[in-house]
Amino acid sequence: MPANLQKHFIPALYVVLGLLLAANIMSLLSGNLLALVSLAVQFTVLGVVYFGKPWAYIAVKLWAFIVMLAGLAMWLAVLLDGTKYFHSVFNAVFNTLMLFAGFYFFNFAKPALQQVRERI
Repeated sequence: MPANLQKHFIPALYVVLGLLLAANIMSLLSGNLLALVSLAVQFTVLGVVYFGKPWAYIAVKLWAFIVMLAGLAMWLAVLLDGTKYFHSVFNAVFNTLMLFAGFYFFNFAKPALQQVRERI
């Protein structure tokens, strides 16, 4: 485990969750009510990590697993269905980045979040 993992893990988690929250809020404002499910999960993960719950790493691992499944499903659809699913380069890049981010957060959630953070 890198010594500065906790220093970089939590800010990276906040950045990724912030980007996803912004994207889902924009989706909700455009009329997609299914975005409420994503928003609820992301706000839950954000709150659990922010308040330093001892089981925060479990919530982050579950969320990261869902993110990895979404990225893998997109690439599986491309492999099985060809390029007709590949309608948006932005969507493909975003899902690929989320796949890598989910893998990172899934692997390093326990060592980074299991330590109790000191409050000022």
